[in-house]
Amino acid sequence: LDVMATIGHELAYGDLLGDTQVMEVAGVKVRVLGLATIILSKEQANRDKDRATLHLLRRTLQMKQAERGAAS
Repeated sequence: LDVMATIGHELAYGDLLGDTQVMEVAGVKVRVLGLATIILSKEQANRDKDRATLHLLRRTLQMKQAERGAAS
C-alpha cells in the first residue's frame, strides 16, 4: 500500500481520480489507481525498487489488454 500526496510529475489526488476504481479491502472501500498510471509513476520515480518491478507490471498490463481484446 502506497499512500502519497503526489506522484510522478507532481500529479495530485484530484488529477488522478479519473483513473481509479473503488475496491473493497478488508471491509473498507478504497480507491485504487489504474495499472497504466502505476507503471507511469514507477517510471518517473526511477528508483531501483520501482525499476525492478516494471517488467512484471508491464507484462500484466499487456495480458489484461489482450484479455479485453479477446472478449470483444
